[in-house]
Amino acid sequence: MPSEKIWSSYKPTAEFETVVGEEHEMYYEPDSGDLRIHDGSTPGGKTLTFDQIAFNITHVPDNPPAGTLCYSEPDETLDLFLENGVVLQVGQEMYGYVRNNTGNTIPNGTAVRFSGAEQNGDARLEVSPMIADGSVPTLYVFGIATENIDDGEDGKVTVWSKVRDINTNAFEVGDILYVDPDTAGALTNVKPTAPDNVIPIAAVLAKSETAGEVFVRPSFEQQKNYAEFFDTDDQTAASPNTAYSITYDSAGASQAISLVSNSRITFAESGLYNITVNAQVLSTNASAKDVRFWFRQNGVNVDNTTRLQTLTGNAEYRPFSMTHKLSVAADDYVEIMWATTDTSARLKAAPATAYAPASPSVQVIITQPAL
Repeated sequence: MPSEKIWSSYKPTAEFETVVGEEHEMYYEPDSGDLRIHDGSTPGGKTLTFDQIAFNITHVPDNPPAGTLCYSEPDETLDLFLENGVVLQVGQEMYGYVRNNTGNTIPNGTAVRFSGAEQNGDARLEVSPMIADGSVPTLYVFGIATENIDDGEDGKVTVWSKVRDINTNAFEVGDILYVDPDTAGALTNVKPTAPDNVIPIAAVLAKSETAGEVFVRPSFEQQKNYAEFFDTDDQTAASPNTAYSITYDSAGASQAISLVSNSRITFAESGLYNITVNAQVLSTNASAKDVRFWFRQNGVNVDNTTRLQTLTGNAEYRPFSMTHKLSVAADDYVEIMWATTDTSARLKAAPATAYAPASPSVQVIITQPAL
C-alpha cells in the first residue's frame, strides 16, 4: 500500500470553520484543542482522533530537541526530552521544578533543601545546598539537582529516581550516600553521627568521574533533640526552706535546646523529653537536713516531681539522681529547682585528681524519645 506524506503549515489569518486547506495539511485549533487535517475539500478539515499511539521501541534518539517524546529501550518507558539535556523517564522519575536564588550556580548532583518560595511571576519553590551539620532541620531536605541551575534561573531537582553524569569516583557501586555535614550540597558514604544529622539520600549505581549515576530517594527523618548542661562551681542556698534555680556554666553537645539566663533550659522544638538530673551534695555538719529537687516549667512547679534526700554526715559527699519525662511546646523553658532545710548543705563540685577528672556540682542530660 502506498504511503502519503502528512504536513503542516501556519496560517495566522485563516478561520478554521471555513478554510479549505490543501490535502494532507494538518494544524492545531487552539479554541477547541483539536488537531485537524485537511482532505482538500471539507471546510475546517477533519478532527484527528487516535485509539493508540505506537512508538518504535528500538529507536535510538540522536540529540533530540526539548519537547521530543520517544521510547527508551534501556529504561523500557517513554523519554521526554526537556531543556538543558534533562530527560524525564515517564513513570520512573519525579522532579521538582525549582528556582535558584542563592547567588551562585547549583551544580548537577548537588543535594538541596527547601529554602523558601519565589512569588515574583510564577510561584516557584526555592532551593539551596543542604548541609547536615545540625544547622538546618532534616525535614528541609528536598532532593538532588539533575542539571546545573544558574543563579536566578529555574531548574529541576530529582526527588525520586536517577541522577546521571556526575562524579561518583569517591564511592563504590551500592554505597548509601548521605548529605555531607561538612560541605553544603556534597554527598558522603560515611554515615554521620550526632551532633550532625543523618540524612540518607541516594545509592550509587555507577562509579565514574564523569558518567556516574545515583538513585535518589531522600529519607525525611525528623531529628530528635538532645543537650547536656553542667556547673563546675559550688552552689549554695542563702536561706533555708527557699526555692532556688540551679544554674550552669558549661554545656556539652546540644541540638535545638539552649540555656537562657544560666538557668532556663529552653526548647526550640516541641516534643517529649527525658530530663535526667545528677547532683553532688555535700553536708558541712552532722545535723540532719533534707535537700529537695523538683522541676518547674515556664515558671510553674510541675506536680509530683519532687525528690528529697536526708543528709546527716559531716563532710560527706552524696550523689543524687532523678529522671522525669516532660512534654514541652516550642519555646517552653524548664528549670531544675532545689531547696534545703539547712544552709550547711550545698551542691559541691570536686576538682580533678591525679587519677580521675573533675566532677561538676550538677549535670543535666536531656534526650528526646518521641516527637
